[in-house]
Amino acid sequence: MTIINIIVLILVIIGALNWGFIGFFNYDVISAIFGGVVTATYTGFERFIFAIIGLCGIWALSFFARMGSSQKESCDDESSSCCKGEDKKDKDQK
Repeated sequence: MTIINIIVLILVIIGALNWGFIGFFNYDVISAIFGGVVTATYTGFERFIFAIIGLCGIWALSFFARMGSSQKESCDDESSSCCKGEDKKDKDQK
């Protein structure tokens, strides 16, 4: 995964978790950090949607764990040379 993909994933997770806070607690974390309006009036349906997006943000946190485990699995494969930087020919010669 490239650096830009990781940065985008982090920003999406931050936004989704912020919306989750709005949905569950009617509290805007980003506005609190940057001095904006912390609470606003939302309908029950809007807060429900915000809460669903917040739950998606929590699920997206697991992508980092999956990213690490998928790299480990590909490195465990004997035909892979991603971890040690070796070619298969180099392994056969040893």
